[in-house]
Amino acid sequence: MNLSHGQALLIVDDHPVYREALGEILAREFSAIGIEVKTASNSSEGMELVDQGDKTWVVLLDVLMPGLSGLAGIKVFKSKPNVQDVISISGLDAQTWEPRAVGAGATLFLSKTAHRLKFSARSSLFLNGASLAKRTSPASKTMASV
Repeated sequence: MNLSHGQALLIVDDHPVYREALGEILAREFSAIGIEVKTASNSSEGMELVDQGDKTWVVLLDVLMPGLSGLAGIKVFKSKPNVQDVISISGLDAQTWEPRAVGAGATLFLSKTAHRLKFSARSSLFLNGASLAKRTSPASKTMASV
């Protein structure tokens, strides 16, 4: 995948400090290449943003939130025609949740407990066009493999 003008990244997470901090970090990183970064505190708010306009979205979705979250949230966002990818993010045990998230349709699983530089590097590679198609095992889609 290679995001460009008219495409955006959406961070959906109920934890305000984490959501805003990650939003600021990724906005600094991707604004130079024309990728807009938005945040939402829940899936409903996130879907409203996705449904507005003509952008193509990559959604970073927290696994555990009040309301629609987790595996059901992945499936709902993936069903949107203008959502290109859903990346599952979680502080939960990666060995347990990563296979479930990828099985539900997430393109990638990122651990919130991973070191910030690893998270940033992995998301940069993905958002700038690194091919995930060459990686065949779900375990290769976790932050642990960075």
